[in-house]
Amino acid sequence: MKINTALILCAGYGKRLNPLTLTEPKPLLMVNETTLLENCINLIKYLGIKKILINTFYLKEKIEDFINMKKFDLDIKIISDGDTILNTGGGILNMMNSSNESDFLTLNPDTIWNKSYVESIQSMEKFYFSNQIKNILLLVNKNLSFDKKLKGDFNLLGNVIKKNIDEENIKKYSQHGHLPLTFFVFKCI
Repeated sequence: MKINTALILCAGYGKRLNPLTLTEPKPLLMVNETTLLENCINLIKYLGIKKILINTFYLKEKIEDFINMKKFDLDIKIISDGDTILNTGGGILNMMNSSNESDFLTLNPDTIWNKSYVESIQSMEKFYFSNQIKNILLLVNKNLSFDKKLKGDFNLLGNVIKKNIDEENIKKYSQHGHLPLTFFVFKCI
């Protein structure tokens, strides 16, 4: 991969998974004896990316302890959101400001990543660089989701990605000067 740095979003409260996330951050929940975060890190390592930035806020000490205990053979740096959660866009910007890179692969650890995604990710990266675009987002058909009640953050209408956002979130995110967008591959401009 041409991209050298991956960003992993780990700051959220994981409220949809309460009571599991009342004492454990969502990235550290286990699926088949592997945490969601470790599963995400394993995919990044498989892709050949050597540097990872992880943003934290909620129960951040547990994520820091996990990373220190596992001793991954990658350059992993934890970037705290600070005293206030920055949400998706702010967390990404905070991590970008902690890096000299200009191109990033961003992942949510709550996706059950596996090697079957590698070809799609490599195709996206190739499209991203060959077309010199600013960002590209991997979407999955929401009919394939395990959670049939989940509205999702984005919708694909034809070839146009639409952000699902309600009035409450518009007010909440506009206070921080950004909308809660998650880019899969993007360029720092």
